[in-house]
Amino acid sequence: AALPTIALSSGSACASGVPKPSHVLSALGLDREAALSSIRIGIGRFNTQAEAQYLTEKLITAIAEIRQHSPLWALHGLRRRS
Repeated sequence: AALPTIALSSGSACASGVPKPSHVLSALGLDREAALSSIRIGIGRFNTQAEAQYLTEKLITAIAEIRQHSPLWALHGLRRRS
């Protein structure tokens, strides 16, 4: 919702709507929490470097904004440090 001009989603393409980690991310060694925190971004050969740069800038800004207002992120960060 924070990025209405960009097509992305959470979770894997093969398990859309299913609240479980991607088997591919699990096979790559990500733990359950990291796999469930993933973002799926679709890009193709016709995307330009300028579009990739636009995506990167907007994604970084949106994630920082969401984290700033998220009590869950604050709890997560505190738990990670201990």
